[in-house]
Amino acid sequence: MKFSNLPEWLIILVVICGGVFSFFIFKETSNPCTFQIEQFRLSTKGVLYPIKIKNATRPPTFSTHRDQCKASSSLGGCQDFFTDLRLIQEAFGLVSKKCESPPAEAPEVLKQIEGALELLIKLSILPKEGILNLETVQQLSPPEVAIFCKLKQNYLKIAGVGSWQNLSQKAVASVMSEVSSDQSGLGIESLKKKSILGLNCSLYL
Repeated sequence: MKFSNLPEWLIILVVICGGVFSFFIFKETSNPCTFQIEQFRLSTKGVLYPIKIKNATRPPTFSTHRDQCKASSSLGGCQDFFTDLRLIQEAFGLVSKKCESPPAEAPEVLKQIEGALELLIKLSILPKEGILNLETVQQLSPPEVAIFCKLKQNYLKIAGVGSWQNLSQKAVASVMSEVSSDQSGLGIESLKKKSILGLNCSLYL
């Protein structure tokens, strides 16, 4: 059958479908970073970004779960927080090396990641009531340490070494302000070595 003999409506439909298909193929291949960033956003909807369910928009859960973990007296209250972190880390895996910076282009997302890293540092050495855990990250399991190391790795690529040094310094200084008086003589560098910051992350990546 000749193309010219096809019904007009079918020709129009084929042209439209072909145009739409070509648009999405061109969009992905011509700007893969844009496509990957969108995949990152879609994968973290409900955690880092609001999600629409039916006619209602539900706010992201990450801040709530992080605050619940902060307020908890044990790691048992941090399970939702770690679940969110695992999902975020998996979403980073959707982004290639040349596009690793853009997923955190939104300041709010970068702020959430910084807050998570600070909390993980604190959890590793200040379990409760201002008493330091000097046995080095004993209360964090290897999978939880791995989450920290992978998140740190992505943060370094996004924000740079200088920002990471400032963040870790700030986190340890915050811990120092909360420790009991009989442990307050410990220096920041000494405390860093006894925290999750003193671990060799290459063993967990």
